[in-house]
Formats: sequence, C-alpha cells, structure tokens
Amino acid sequence: MITCLYLLQGMVLGLFGCFTLVLKDTNQFDYSQFAILSLAIYPFSFKLLWAPVIDAVWIDKVGQRKTWIVAAQCILGLFLLALSFLLPSLIEAASITPIAALLFGCIFLITVQDIAVDGWCLTLLTEDCVGAAANCQVVGQGLGALSYNLYFSVMVPYFELPFETYLKIIGLTYIVASLVVLILITERNDPELQNSCLNVKDSYFKLCKLLTLRALQIWIIICLTCKMSFAPHGEVLTLKLKDACVDNSIFSKVSLYLKPVGLLITIFLTKWTVKNPIGTFLITIPFYTLTCGLSCLIIKYAEDMVESSTIMWALIVYEILNRIAHSCVYLSASAFHYQIADPDIGGIYMTLLNSVFNLGGTWVETVSLKIIGKLDDDVEKRPVDYCDQYKPDFNGTSTDWEPATNWDSYYYLAIGAAIIGVVWYVIFFKIIKACGQRPKSDWRFKEKGPEFSLYDDEKEFSIAMR
Repeated sequence: MITCLYLLQGMVLGLFGCFTLVLKDTNQFDYSQFAILSLAIYPFSFKLLWAPVIDAVWIDKVGQRKTWIVAAQCILGLFLLALSFLLPSLIEAASITPIAALLFGCIFLITVQDIAVDGWCLTLLTEDCVGAAANCQVVGQGLGALSYNLYFSVMVPYFELPFETYLKIIGLTYIVASLVVLILITERNDPELQNSCLNVKDSYFKLCKLLTLRALQIWIIICLTCKMSFAPHGEVLTLKLKDACVDNSIFSKVSLYLKPVGLLITIFLTKWTVKNPIGTFLITIPFYTLTCGLSCLIIKYAEDMVESSTIMWALIVYEILNRIAHSCVYLSASAFHYQIADPDIGGIYMTLLNSVFNLGGTWVETVSLKIIGKLDDDVEKRPVDYCDQYKPDFNGTSTDWEPATNWDSYYYLAIGAAIIGVVWYVIFFKIIKACGQRPKSDWRFKEKGPEFSLYDDEKEFSIAMR
C-alpha cells in the first residue's frame, strides 16, 4: 500500500513534465511564460512550513495520516478535473498564470500527501521493516513518473488521446484512490502523537532556533547558490531542443531508457559519496559545470541530428554524463545532511536541509527561463509547421525558414553560468571544505546563539585556508 501511495505522488510529477511539452507544442507560450509555470514546483522547497500542522492536527475518526492523505488526494483529483476542462480555453488565450496556479495547487497537495505518507510509514510498518520505506518511495515514485512516458509513448501514438482526456483519467484515479484508502484501509494511530496545535508551536520554535546556528546559516547560503552553474540544464534545454524539432516521443524514450541506468548509477555512487561527502561534492561541481559545454554542442547540431535520426543517442550519452554528475552532487549533499543533522529533531532538520538544497535548483531554473525569454524577445520565431518536415509520415511541404544568426541565446546562458560557477567555486571552495571539518557540536543547539560569521575563530580560519 505504501508503494501505491508513493506511486500516486510520482504520477503528478510525470504530468508536470507532460505540461511543458504539451504547452510548447501549441506555440502559444514564450520562455518568460514557462518561467511562471516553473513556479508551480516550488511547494516541494517550502513544505517544511506546513509539515508541523500536518503532524499535529487531524480528524480522530478518520485517522492521523488518513485525514490528510484522503483530503489531499481527493482535492487533487478535483483540481486535475477542473484543469482538464479549462485547459483548452486557457491555451487558446495563452494564459499561463491560471495554469501555473492550478499546477501549484496540485504540487502543494502532493507535498501534503508526501508528509502524511512519510509519517504513516513509522506506524504502518514494523520496526524491522521501517527501513524499507525508502525503497517503497523510490520504486513508487519511479513507477508513478511513468505517467509521462505512458502518455507520449503509448496514449498519443497508438490512441491519439487528447491531453485533456488524460488529465480526466488521472484525476478520477486520485478520487478513486482516496475512497479506497478511506473505506478499506485501517490506520493504527501513533500513541506518542497528540492532536494539539501546541505541537505546531513547538515545531516552529525549533525551526527558528535552528536558523540561528552559524554553521547552518553558512551551509544554507551554499545550498542556495551552488547550482547557479547548472542553469543550462533542465527545462531550458528541453525547450530549446523542442525549438530544434526534437519530437516528444524522443524525450519519452530517453527518459524511459535511462530509468534503470539512473538506478544503477545511484547504487554505484552511493558507497563513494557516503565515505567523503564534502570531498565528492567539491570534485563533482566542476564536472557538472563542464557538461554545459556538451549541452551547447547538442543545441548547435540538434536539428542536423534530428534529420539524421541520431538525436536520441546523443541525448542518451549526454543524459548519462549529466545523471552521473547530478547524482554525485545530490548524494554527497544528502550524505552530509545525514552526518550533521541533530537526531533529536531529525525530521525537522532533514526537511529543512533538503528543502533548501532543492530550492537552490528551482530558483535557478526559473531565472534561466526568464533570461532566455528576455534574450529571445526580438528573435524571429520559426513557423508553426516548420518541424513537420521531420515527421516520419510527412508527405507535404513545410515553410522554409532560416534563423537570422547561428548564435543561440542558450550560448549566452551557458557561458554566463560557467563564469558565475567558476567565480562561485573559487570563493566557496575553502568555506565548503571548512564546513566538512566542523565538529558536530557546531550543528547542534547552543545555550547562546552566536553571531553570524564564516568561521568561529582564527584557528578554524587558518585550517580552512591551508
């Protein structure tokens, strides 16, 4: 059952990927509007703000966790149904804000369900099996994310299913799943938890107290800025590849083929990142930054590779290198978080660290899309039917078009990100290294909160500067 609940989480994340490609295909939205759409994923970076409420308040007759799981999934299903009816008119009007707002609500509800499911694992599973919850999460979310591949690889080519209909099917699935959980699943309440708003106040107090720790303040700054050089990756690259006539089915196939590869990469890299997380973090950041150069080459020759049917293999090679770098950065940061987190408040501490680290990537993606939108304001757009010539069943004629220049705005973004990344690395290298050398006591509550500075004393500063 736990795996099924996590599967429902993955379905929405898969749908979010679908929205980017579906909206891009309409030729109704520019990069600045996609920057607004990217705001919809932000609830994952701020879920710590409402997590204490979910842990402390519930309806007794329904259950501590079922209260929030049933409510979140049911409302989410209604949101998707509403979006399925409104989407055609919103696309016709090129109105991105209502779409982003509804998706923001969907992602918010998924974070509510995520927090409740994580807590339910502690009481639903026996002490010997609690560790399996992480495996359930990885498997469940991975299977759920196949909703992205299912639509572009099966529903569109074989059934020509409109995206609005697909949204209705997923929405009804959430509503049915909510009823199944409500009626058929019995919850065993945790006797140590009290249904009281006083617990909420205590959680927020601990959170505020955590933010006074000097070591944590420094690490938060690092987490919020360490991904600036990764700006060319993500949605910007996907949208630029769409401009180069890469078909949705290619993205779907690459994503599907790389799922087992990504799992193997994670398993292989885990033992390396756990031993020396800060060392791995420092080594991997430059490697990840260098992959920007490879992404520029792919953008430059993407249309030629589409014509020669080699684009999928080029993207697979790029994504493997990208996944290796990304996994090293993510796993090393996560391993370091486990090392420094105070076990007495582990839940709040880990959620704070992971949320901040996640936010460091989401804001960069939003800004990147906004920058490309500004750079492309005066660039002539390709004709709507230009990419038809690359479709397998194309027998007609398409509009001829040549770009005004071979220099794409994506190159400005990649060069700028690389320069910023190098400067950031030079500034923060020794600071990050010093964070890894700090004793665990620096990451724990103290009687008197110290003032903010990069180092505790001259001795620590001299160690970091070696």
